[in-house]
Amino acid sequence: DAHSQIAPGLVTVYDHSVYGTVDTAYDTYESFQISEYDSPNPKSLRLNYNRVGGMNLITESNLDGVRVKEFNMQFADVVNDDAETAYELNNLMGKPPVMVNLEATTGRGSSRNNNTSHASSVYINSSAIDSFRFYKEVPEGLITYTIVSDDESPDNSPQPNENDNAASINSSEIKLVPNEIALQPVNIRLKIPRLNQLIVNHWADFENAANSRELFNIFTRYGTIWLRSDSTGEKDANLFTAINNKGNRVGASAADCVRAFINDDALYLDFIAVLADGESINSGRTAYVEVFVDDNIPYVLIGDGTENGTWDMTFYVSAAGENPESRGNEDNNNNNNNNTNNSGDSGSGGGGCNLGISILAFAVLIKKIMKH
Repeated sequence: DAHSQIAPGLVTVYDHSVYGTVDTAYDTYESFQISEYDSPNPKSLRLNYNRVGGMNLITESNLDGVRVKEFNMQFADVVNDDAETAYELNNLMGKPPVMVNLEATTGRGSSRNNNTSHASSVYINSSAIDSFRFYKEVPEGLITYTIVSDDESPDNSPQPNENDNAASINSSEIKLVPNEIALQPVNIRLKIPRLNQLIVNHWADFENAANSRELFNIFTRYGTIWLRSDSTGEKDANLFTAINNKGNRVGASAADCVRAFINDDALYLDFIAVLADGESINSGRTAYVEVFVDDNIPYVLIGDGTENGTWDMTFYVSAAGENPESRGNEDNNNNNNNNTNNSGDSGSGGGGCNLGISILAFAVLIKKIMKH
């Protein structure tokens, strides 16, 4: 509800000391009593619930002021119509989504294990706080590829054979095209101390906020969460602005996607980001933000800008204002200077460069395909 400290989409699990953990295998209810702190008169409540599933923790990273939880989720809206979540994501990304799972993360052939931390602190500037980079390789075998030449469509693509070798492959004529978009959901919780210069002079306003939504709206007057796509070299994107712009399509705003609350002299921002290893299907845009709905809950979809086998995105909190310049390579910066879509007004940034695969990298991928 409005006083919750849980990101929209997450579920609180109540552990009952008498009956044990609530069994959510079937639609049912359970009666219990709850008391206010130091109150001698408990209140009788009946908890009605449906089965809740599809969110399993993969690993957790704890940094200074930042907690990042990776999990896998199963969509609730699976009916084959326009309301199906996978259908909606396919329209947004141009390819069907594939969700990372525990087996793909920890199973055979994976370069990562369940205890690996994929979030690391990074330095943005002196005024940025809670800055971290999420970098993770897409588990091997999670998505499939089609081999195409520059003058052929994926439907008429050549197939590798055992006589092919790396030396005979010209990467300028043949490339690998992913058939799906790999998704990695993460739950991000950011902590902003009361004495931080961004909010210290406005703390009384936060304390007087009636609920999470009002608390969040107060914060947006002074600060925001910025997204940085190092692989594209575009301007950093204002996450809240992007959500508000793209959320109109599904009737959602940033306040619907981010939970704000106060605890122990600190302001917390808690939200779910579904990271996509891919670039936008919209011309002239690479890194992007979209909003989709599953089970009547809005989720934030963030594309990192390239289909290169990794999820790579940097987050940080700083003052709201003009979109800062990102630290990208010189070629990407030159592309941005020649592109008029890099204002960041939709949270997408601008520019755009197609994924190029080096001869060495392509040879490695061909070998993997031939093994299978």
